[in-house]
Amino acid sequence: MKKISLQARSIIRRAIVSLLSSMGFITVHGQATGKEVDRSSRINDFETVEEYNPERDLIALYGCPSADFRFRGNVTDKYGNPIKNVSVQVTHCQNGAFPPVMTDEDGKFVFEYKTAPWCDIRISATNDISSACDTIMEEEYKDEFVMPDSPSGDPFYRGVYDKEMTIVLGDEGETGQIIFGRPNTTGVNDEAAEKILLISNPVENYLWFNLTGEESTNVAIYTLSGEQMLSASVPSGESLYVGNLKSGNYLLTVVSGDKKLAARFLKK
Repeated sequence: MKKISLQARSIIRRAIVSLLSSMGFITVHGQATGKEVDRSSRINDFETVEEYNPERDLIALYGCPSADFRFRGNVTDKYGNPIKNVSVQVTHCQNGAFPPVMTDEDGKFVFEYKTAPWCDIRISATNDISSACDTIMEEEYKDEFVMPDSPSGDPFYRGVYDKEMTIVLGDEGETGQIIFGRPNTTGVNDEAAEKILLISNPVENYLWFNLTGEESTNVAIYTLSGEQMLSASVPSGESLYVGNLKSGNYLLTVVSGDKKLAARFLKK
C-alpha cells in the first residue's frame, strides 16, 4: 500500500482537529518516547508542514475542557442591611439551573460548581418581596480563569473563575440589581470626595451626595484593602447612614445614571 505523503497526513490531521474543535474539544500533543509526556502546547500551534516532525512520535489527546466556578457575595436591601434566606441561583447553559443556595444571617452566600468553561452564565436572586438577575457573557469571563497553585494534572483543566458580587433587592417589589467585582482604587484621591459628597470630609454618621436629577444613587463602601463594608441604593435627596463603620479611611463608589465616580473619605 502506498504510503500517505507527509503533506496529506498534515491536511487530514488539521481537518480532524478542526472538526473536534468545532464540537468543543481541545487538543494537546506530547512525545510517546517513554519519557513523561509534554502537554505544554497544542497540535494546531504547528502552522506549517515543515514544523511537523513524524520522528517525534506525536500523540494527540482529545477532551472536553473543564473549570471550577465560584460565585460569592452578599445580599442587602437598598439601605445596605443584609437580607437572610434569599434564594441565589446560577444557570449555566449546558447544565441548566443548579440547585439554589440560601443567604445566611449576614446575607452572605457562596455558590460553587465545576463544568465546561463556555456558555453565558445567569445569576438570579429572589425572595418573597423582590428579585434581581444579570448575565455574565462568555466573552467577558473566558480570559479570567486562574490556575491553582497545585496543578490538577488534567491537560484540559482551565482553572478557577472566582466572581464576587453584591445583590441589592428592593423592599416594595421593584427589581433589584447585581453589582459585580471590587472597585479599582488606582488614581483615586481624597479631593475627589468633594465632587461626590455634599459636605466636606471627614463625615460622622451620614453621607449626603452632591448629585441631583436621578431617582436613586447606587453606593458601595470598601476598606482600602478592597473588603466591601456596605452597599445601598440611596433615593434622591436622602442620606446614607454610616455610623456603624469604624473610624478610618474608606473607598466610596457611586453610580448615578451614566456617572461612575470613586473617592476616599474619612469616617470620624
